[in-house]
Amino acid sequence: MARGAARCTQAVPDATDRYPDSFEWVDGPAGDGTLVVGEGAFAPVRREVYEFEVSGLKVVQSWLNYRMRRPRNVRKSSPLDEIRPERWTAAFTGELLNVLWILEATLETYPLQRELLERIVRGVNRE
Repeated sequence: MARGAARCTQAVPDATDRYPDSFEWVDGPAGDGTLVVGEGAFAPVRREVYEFEVSGLKVVQSWLNYRMRRPRNVRKSSPLDEIRPERWTAAFTGELLNVLWILEATLETYPLQRELLERIVRGVNRE
């Protein structure tokens, strides 16, 4: 997978007693901010990436909510949902970076998608 701009600039500690309870996006210069996960940080993360949603689901926030020490706003479908990790892992960091990079790449295609849609609409309107 191609790498995006976001990087882990401060590792999320992997100690059990330092498992993240919260996360937030902090505004930075030119719309590039920092995604703070517990004591860790990921940057640059554009607001559009942090706020990206599909059918009302905010992708990054939902992903993180499921991985906090005490998950927030998550659906429980079975007793297996009660099985929780005891610490933040390097795999979580890698997965989060992949989510951020995929969203960065998705947002980069929007201008081309808009142009293509306009061309299609113009072509349909000619008939």
